[in-house]
Amino acid sequence: MIDRNSSLMRALCLAFISCLLVAFPSDPASIAASLGDYQEVVRVNQISGISQANISGIALNSVSKKIFVVADSRCIIFELDSKGALLRTISTSGFNDLEGICHYKGNEYFLADEYRSEVVRVSIPETGNGPVNKNEGIVFPVGLPAGNEGIEGVSYCASNNTLYAVKEKNPPRLYTLPLTSGAEVDSVIPNAPFNIEANGGDAADIAALSD
Repeated sequence: MIDRNSSLMRALCLAFISCLLVAFPSDPASIAASLGDYQEVVRVNQISGISQANISGIALNSVSKKIFVVADSRCIIFELDSKGALLRTISTSGFNDLEGICHYKGNEYFLADEYRSEVVRVSIPETGNGPVNKNEGIVFPVGLPAGNEGIEGVSYCASNNTLYAVKEKNPPRLYTLPLTSGAEVDSVIPNAPFNIEANGGDAADIAALSD
């Protein structure tokens, strides 16, 4: 999805490292080893204009170069420029606990709604402050509703037209969701491409650093 050698990707990895966690790789040491490939080019300590928001997920629109982040219990989407400056605040309707976001194509995104363990395909217009209505999107259940232990993150891999989602805990679980040509979830495959249920801790998010 994003070339990890691009300056924008390096900035995202470090400026938003508190928001981004690749959940339980098959070889956890590989994550630590790969950090040496990144250099800090932009530091964002606090995003001006955002307060009292628990930022939980992050996505890059690789076409517009805009960054989208979600605040969980407030169910708000923030749009930022490539340096982390707030451009707009977008309200939503019908969501319970927004935990993850990824860009699909154009103005379409997938959002992770944790409490109901759902991934929702929505359109976020280029202008305006919402609301982005869940009932106008397409909802895909991923496992059973799990309250505050449900779907915590979602990521899209364009090269194989597949979504990946993570359940937070008890147990943590990785799901593979192949998409049809019409961007519908074709199937929900638990514990793929590998099983993380035996790992301790929480699966906080998932992201593809390159595609």
